[in-house]
Amino acid sequence: MFELEMPVYETEHPAPYNPHYPTVSRKRRYSKASFPPELAVALRREVNRGAVRAPLLLIIRRARTADEQYHALTFFYKLLSKRHPELIEKPPTAHNYRRITASEAQLIRQLRLQGVPLNRIAQRLGRHVSTIYYFCKRNNLLEVIE
Repeated sequence: MFELEMPVYETEHPAPYNPHYPTVSRKRRYSKASFPPELAVALRREVNRGAVRAPLLLIIRRARTADEQYHALTFFYKLLSKRHPELIEKPPTAHNYRRITASEAQLIRQLRLQGVPLNRIAQRLGRHVSTIYYFCKRNNLLEVIE
């Protein structure tokens, strides 16, 4: 348990009610997590052992509600990211985008004027269809009769 100062608002104000103006301050007690504390101890023990699957099974078996499962999973992933960061998959930091070269642009124009579909052009150039689509859209090549 930890203590947190929270403003408590009185219902009778001499001035118009302003929810952002604290009038009285009292200490209230809040639990750190809304799942059983013995589950937190078990999760810490399993993460310190280096286990990944066992804590998930613990959460499924011991958490009684969806809310408890959510908080226990959040707690588990925070523990895991601190003690074993190599197990957490990092999102990619940069896009692997290559601009369309002048020769590719010329080939796309020629093929579109011949009526070749976008997916065939993409296969031939080794590009994604959306890349070819956006190029054709910018260069008014979408309306070509196929």
